[in-house]
Formats: sequence, structure tokens, C-alpha cells
Amino acid sequence: MSITIDNSTNIMHWEHDDVSYEYKIDSTGRAFAYMSGDYIFIEIYNEGCSSHRVISVKGENVIWYNALGNVSIFTDSLVTLHFSGFLDLCLASPGYFILTDTKLIKIDNYGKEVSRISPPSGYKFSRFFCSSPLSVICEQITGTSDKYGRNDWKFEFDSLLLEWKLISVVQ
Repeated sequence: MSITIDNSTNIMHWEHDDVSYEYKIDSTGRAFAYMSGDYIFIEIYNEGCSSHRVISVKGENVIWYNALGNVSIFTDSLVTLHFSGFLDLCLASPGYFILTDTKLIKIDNYGKEVSRISPPSGYKFSRFFCSSPLSVICEQITGTSDKYGRNDWKFEFDSLLLEWKLISVVQ
């Protein structure tokens, strides 16, 4: 499957199960898209600010979010949320993980908070991987860097023990 975007009209075209689809990106700026599973991820860059959209392969809006921490979830009704210190969002099926600098929040498909996880002691969140098990990169805020000056570390969340496990330094 290939996705094409005409950035002069902001219209995206693709095919799925031998059906042609079109989606109008109602925003200015340059857009990029890729498909993963049953979703299409759209990144829009406009005047130094990025926004992201996730739509179904049939062109239905699922979730929109931007670098300012504004999140819109498309369910039976539109749910709009704001997260201070927003860093990233990841689909968690069901629901979503919201990463801020001080917490990792799991919300359901309707925007209701399901759980909240703090970063490992002495670290702050930097970014995360949408993988299983859930993995994050944390920046060390206490102590010193390793002997090479690195202070970014990869952690995985142990869902049985409900704690972070240090995996490796990030190079």
C-alpha cells in the first residue's frame, strides 16, 4: 500500500483492501504519512510546530495531538484534553500512553485516566518506544554522567513488579 500526499492541496490518497480512499488534511504546512497495522500516522509541520493525526485505514479520525500537549480523541463525541510538559503519545490498544516530562499516563479510548507511572528515581522522561514491553528513555537528573559523559538511559517497565528496570545506556 502506498500513500501519496499532494502538499499543494493537502489531500492524501491511498488504497486499502482494493478500495481507494481520500483524506483532506485541513491544515497548512508540510505533511508526511505512513501506515502501521490498521492505522495511518500523519505528521504535519507548520512554522516550527508539529502536529500529529492518527486515522483508521478507512479514513476515520482516531486521535489528533500536537507539541503543545493538546489531544483530541474521536469517539462517539469529541474529547479534548491538555497535558502540561507533553513529550509524546503512543497507541496502547486499548487506549493511549501520554508521556510528559514527569509522568507516563495511560488513558482509555474516551480520555479517562487509567493509570499514572512516575519516572525512575533520579530521572526524568525524555521519550519512549511504542513497544512491548513498554520502554522509555530517561535523562539522569541526579548524580553524574557515566565515564563517557552520557546521561540518557533506557528503561523497561515490569508490569508484574510495577517498576522500571534499567536496560542500558543510550548511545
